[in-house]
Amino acid sequence: MNIRNVLERLRKIYNSDSEDFTKCELMENILRAYQRSIEDRIMKKFHNGFFDISIHTTRNIIRKKINAIAGLFNMQIEGLLDNPNINLFVCYEENQFYVSDDLILTTDNRTISQDAFDSDYFTCPSCENICHNDDSRTYYENEDDLYCYDCVNDNGWYCDYHDDTHHEDYNCDENDDDNSRANYNLDAFDERIFLHFLGKAIAEVGIQNANVLIDSVLFYGIEVELHTRHEVISRYDIVEKFRDTMNWDDLGNNKEFILCKHDGSLHADHGFELVSTNATFHYHKQTFWNKFFELNPNEYVKAYHGYNCGIHIHFSRSAFTDNQLRRLNCFYNNPQNRNLIVEIAGRDENNYCRFHSMIDFSSSIRTHGSKYSVINFDNKDTVEIRIFRSNIKQISFFRYLEFVHTVNLWIRSNHKNNADNLHHNDYFDWLLKNVHKDYANLLIFLDDKEHFEHLKHIEEWKTIYSNFKDIVHDFRINNSELINQELESEN
Repeated sequence: MNIRNVLERLRKIYNSDSEDFTKCELMENILRAYQRSIEDRIMKKFHNGFFDISIHTTRNIIRKKINAIAGLFNMQIEGLLDNPNINLFVCYEENQFYVSDDLILTTDNRTISQDAFDSDYFTCPSCENICHNDDSRTYYENEDDLYCYDCVNDNGWYCDYHDDTHHEDYNCDENDDDNSRANYNLDAFDERIFLHFLGKAIAEVGIQNANVLIDSVLFYGIEVELHTRHEVISRYDIVEKFRDTMNWDDLGNNKEFILCKHDGSLHADHGFELVSTNATFHYHKQTFWNKFFELNPNEYVKAYHGYNCGIHIHFSRSAFTDNQLRRLNCFYNNPQNRNLIVEIAGRDENNYCRFHSMIDFSSSIRTHGSKYSVINFDNKDTVEIRIFRSNIKQISFFRYLEFVHTVNLWIRSNHKNNADNLHHNDYFDWLLKNVHKDYANLLIFLDDKEHFEHLKHIEEWKTIYSNFKDIVHDFRINNSELINQELESEN
């Protein structure tokens, strides 16, 4: 099928006696079939090594080509169906042809369908601009509507008590009921968690045996943004339940192992951030979160579908050399690694975590007050990975931690002073050669996405591939209930 064939078929439908609705549907089917043939040809060339570019760039080429073809078709078929409300266009979000009357033009001049608008966009109630959900500031503390960044600042005022912006017409002193502040039991947004260095004693034994300094031990802190299910019990009671569950040691002593903090980026009435103390990778995996998951937190909170919710993972800055920190910065911001990182993280960049494609080995490893990057160096003691979509399903939760940890171990395995060999395939090589059941939550995900299927045909990789498959197989056998939970949607 070529452009001439497509145009002939479109004109034939255009000149038929069918109803406009039927004509639109037939035209869409032809255009989408043609689009699939173009995408298949380009992707085949990419996979055969014809293009020496990333998959992200290849998809941008497809997008531009499809939009150019849409422009050509519009010039050839003017006054489509003699109905000024019907348009032939490509939806920016879905990258798919439409012939319909539901074209919507966003504030930044993107054409989208009604379905895309309902899923990913909103109309600012103040300026009436159509904006992407990721471009919203937040709800006002006392309203449910989303506002764009400009309007939420122009029409609001900052409340120190709530650490959030109220609408200009709202007076929280007058509108808060008598018990509201007594019931406001969240820790302040700037409260710092007490650092317990959990798992340190076990780690020190291993370090002494290896003659390595204790500063090189990796400790992790995890921040989980959550959204309460208000139809169950109040946020106040949910927060107290989490504290009562997790803030006790094995001897029955009350300890501050978690904070439940206010966060202005989350829903004013239902959002909060659960912040853990620091612990080693193995302590997090084997001990720290056991009580949390036994509580079945999905009964009380949403994460994956919570408003603006993400997971941020901090780790010890002192465990890395300056060159290793620069290599971490290059890995996470390398455009060729973006698709893998987004795939593992469950979301793309947004206003709270941005990729920076221009980062190189000479770039600063201080973010200088701008923490909203995929990898944040703004804290003097920790490095923070901010890309993950919040998730309280156990396999996905630990997949995030295992990805960050294995990337860290890989980066720390050499002391190169450049950005060479930082493609995700280099990471995959290290991961498979150091494959271990401790990373099974990550490995099963990569297996499901068939990242390593090609290795079974390469002689030198067959043993390594077999070891990988053994771990994945054992994990599937022993964790069928958790795997089934992953398949269930979060309501």
